[in-house]
Amino acid sequence: MGITCTYQPEGQINSATSGYVRAVERAGGLPLLIPLLQEACQEELFTCLDGIILGGGGDIGSFYFDEEPHPGQGRVFPPLDEQEMSLGQRALEMEVPLLGICRGMQVLNVAMGGTLYQDLPGQYPGCLQHFQNMPRNYPVHTVYFKEDSMLSSVTYQKKLQVNSFHHQAVKEVAPRAVATAVSSDEVVEAIEVKDHVFAMGVQWHPEAMEDSASELIFRKLLRSCRKGKYKTAGEEG
Repeated sequence: MGITCTYQPEGQINSATSGYVRAVERAGGLPLLIPLLQEACQEELFTCLDGIILGGGGDIGSFYFDEEPHPGQGRVFPPLDEQEMSLGQRALEMEVPLLGICRGMQVLNVAMGGTLYQDLPGQYPGCLQHFQNMPRNYPVHTVYFKEDSMLSSVTYQKKLQVNSFHHQAVKEVAPRAVATAVSSDEVVEAIEVKDHVFAMGVQWHPEAMEDSASELIFRKLLRSCRKGKYKTAGEEG
């Protein structure tokens, strides 16, 4: 399972929090970190990956969805945006299971032609606090699942208490996707791609949570990777 890294240009550092790695391990997968790569190396990635997680990180440049920068837009690093959008598009084309987390959900939406709020406090009056001032494993607000969503089916829940660490968010959902969860202020908290084995984005960080529903998301991702290739007798699809 490939997990994208964030990138710090000053120190030329690729990194990912251990939560992603542990979540994949607990679900029965082998985590492989994806650093910032040359384009030629990106072409080879899917020869050794059964699935991909687009992880969290910084802001996405507004020029990718044809908007001028809002004063609240944070720091942008275009090479990382371009790599992750390319990985997302290829995963969709090749029917590779894909999970976008926080920034990763936003990347997935923009890669398919959707747009973002560049800064929720500055562009969405009356929104909740979506960047919590407490530890990562603490739930801070509720998300409500669409009844016929994969998310609801996988977690056996209609709503979930989640953590929250973002100030950008999905504005217009991409044509190929559908919003499958919202918070009480109607901010989109999850999207799913139509007609794909498993392509989902969640705005919270399930890898940092300690509830069974979050773990079930990763287990479904891994089962989708094995389906038709590694599936064993009696295993659910």
